[in-house]
Amino acid sequence: MVSTAPTGAFGFWQKVGGALMLPVAVLPVAGLLLGVGLAQFAFIPAVVSHLMADAGGAVFANLPLIFAIAVALGLTGSDSVSGIAAAIAYAVLLATMGGVAAFMGVETSPVMGIPTIDTGVFGGILVGALAAFLFNRFHRFSLPEFLAFFAGRRFVPIVAAFAAMGLGVLLAVLWPPIQAGIDAFSRWAAVSDPRSAATLYGLVERLLIPFGLHHIWNVPFFFEIGTHIDAAGREVHGDIARFFAGDESAGILGGAYLFKMFGLPGAAIAIWRSAPPHRRSRVRGVMLSGALTSLLTGITEPIEFAFLFTAPLLYVVHAGLASAAHFIANSVDMHLGFTFSQGGIDLLLFNVLGSNAHGLVWLAVLGPMYGLLYYAVFRFAILRFNLRTPGREAEPALVPATRAVGQSAALVAAFGGEANITGLDACVTRLRISVKDSEGIDAEALKALGAAAVVVVGGGVQAIFGPASEHLKSDIENYLRSAGSPAPLDQAPAPPTGRILRLVSGPRADPDEESGRLAGLDVAAALARIAQDHGTLTDDLAQARDRERALAESLERGKRLAGLGAVVSGVAHDLRNPITGIQLTLDGLARRGLDPRSAREVQDCRQEVSRLDRLVESLLVVARTPTQRQDVNLADLVDARIRHMRARAGARGIQVERHGEASVAASADMLARVLDNLVGNAIDASPDGGLVRVRLEVEPALTVITVEDQGEGVPEEQAHELFQPFFTSKAGGTGLGLFVSRALTAVHGGSLDYAHEAGRTTFTVRLPGTPEEDRRVVASVGG
Repeated sequence: MVSTAPTGAFGFWQKVGGALMLPVAVLPVAGLLLGVGLAQFAFIPAVVSHLMADAGGAVFANLPLIFAIAVALGLTGSDSVSGIAAAIAYAVLLATMGGVAAFMGVETSPVMGIPTIDTGVFGGILVGALAAFLFNRFHRFSLPEFLAFFAGRRFVPIVAAFAAMGLGVLLAVLWPPIQAGIDAFSRWAAVSDPRSAATLYGLVERLLIPFGLHHIWNVPFFFEIGTHIDAAGREVHGDIARFFAGDESAGILGGAYLFKMFGLPGAAIAIWRSAPPHRRSRVRGVMLSGALTSLLTGITEPIEFAFLFTAPLLYVVHAGLASAAHFIANSVDMHLGFTFSQGGIDLLLFNVLGSNAHGLVWLAVLGPMYGLLYYAVFRFAILRFNLRTPGREAEPALVPATRAVGQSAALVAAFGGEANITGLDACVTRLRISVKDSEGIDAEALKALGAAAVVVVGGGVQAIFGPASEHLKSDIENYLRSAGSPAPLDQAPAPPTGRILRLVSGPRADPDEESGRLAGLDVAAALARIAQDHGTLTDDLAQARDRERALAESLERGKRLAGLGAVVSGVAHDLRNPITGIQLTLDGLARRGLDPRSAREVQDCRQEVSRLDRLVESLLVVARTPTQRQDVNLADLVDARIRHMRARAGARGIQVERHGEASVAASADMLARVLDNLVGNAIDASPDGGLVRVRLEVEPALTVITVEDQGEGVPEEQAHELFQPFFTSKAGGTGLGLFVSRALTAVHGGSLDYAHEAGRTTFTVRLPGTPEEDRRVVASVGG
């Protein structure tokens, strides 16, 4: 399992930065509720507006608690106990500070209904870090037997409460002067000179982007600067909350709309047009995709990291232009709000449709100008200084296909292997990895796998994959779990002669050790055959060797398929959304009463889209692996699939029969998919009035399923292509049915073979073991 402990200061701060993204993720919904509620639109009943405003305000009012829980979860790998400990510790902190403040005569204000010293989100972040530290220190803590109930993870909330009391006393003494400094900075940023504050913010924030530490710099500006009393009499802080509460001085960070929606898309077009003609088509797709992402969502890293390391001069220019955008926006009194980022979605929801923005017309005037400015500056700099922007660099080296199987496996290998990874996290646009040895990082391999850039500082690594980063993190976690080393196999099943043979082995993470151990079993079996006249021990050793080899092959096959599944699943999911959109459009056209020719063309398109949808579903099936095996009565399963296809077979007078009975430990859903493919193909290949037989047989250590039809089979010269993806011999087919069937059979450690002779075509599925043997194998893997 991957540890969540960060490596070094950079690793710690990048984990904190990633943890801060969790509460930020809830702000769009909270901002929408608060903004729409306070706008009191005429078409929304007053009581609904009031409820919406209260719901959104509740989130902003409790941001310190949300930050406390989020930071604790982020620093402990999302362990729920740390979140509970953080919530308890924050409540204790508030009560403690309130008690000490009353004793010292310090002014208090209500927070979560408790009179206390308001430390804002900073207090929440401190408590979250404290709870995470205590969890990592005490979640395995032991107590005497009579107190054992309170040991381990249950001890963490207890010790967190006591630690929060100490922190509360300390903050009650230290926070008043700190708060005075924050108030002074807040007044300067929000009232005295917001233009300079926003300009400084914009410059520093862009310069911190490469290191992923900008989330920390965002906190005081988003959640602390300025104070405003909303319509309900609540005191709110921070540029975001004050904007939604109707504070006209808020919205000083709206200048980012200029460079996120207009400037960087202009830069992306300049990079595309500056690429050599023979590479422009490739660069165009990447750059226009990044431009659209920046325009709609305000996520800028896909564009920025395209030139950050290859042309750092451009990034310095970009940071200056971004800072200037804030200066210009505040100079013309353009105040715009946001929750997630300054993109088109936030602009529409919270400014165009909202009622708190002012100076919005300046965005329409200055935005296109800023886009042209970025285009001109980037185009000139790229051509004048021959900068190595995308398309102008040397041809990238290809990553050898043998490095790893599947994207997740390749990513793990590029990060130095499973043993080198000590922490795994992700934010909106980047994978954040803590490693033991940064020398093991293969940055070129990561870029070949899709990373826009790779940042390595000490034991912390950031690979910028854009919005796909969170999915990649989940895929890597799943891969590491599926590829983890099984528990040692301490004892083989008792042989039938009554003798007990113990096979002791070490961890099996090293493939060389695994193959050596199997070779040792081969030698042991050979020696036993020589030494024993009657062969009883010989048989036992040979059976143990065969079971061991089958288990090892099954595990290795599972690793390969898990890697393949990670890639296939991502591709299939990306295809499904546009296919659904096309289907809906064609369905709408079909209902419009088209002329006969157009109607036929639409129907042809619908059939092709349906075929694509079946292809995507087949890809998704390949991506799945059986999460649980159970005893499957194959006779019942085959009978159910035959009934399912009765109409398909009956339309051509084809009979489908099942002979024999058997059962096996397997995934029933996956075997049903295999049977549907094989029986369906047999029906399609059979002549009218033909016969399809499904035979179930049990052989030593094998369960065999045979599907036989009277079709002509495929030409002999094409037989070797039969199980290749996208090979098909029938119109309208996806060419994935047999490929998927063989993959699903391989997941179970089995095989799928084809034969044709004497007017008879046969597909044979061989699955290893019986239900009882499979359960023993699973038990040995699980320990």
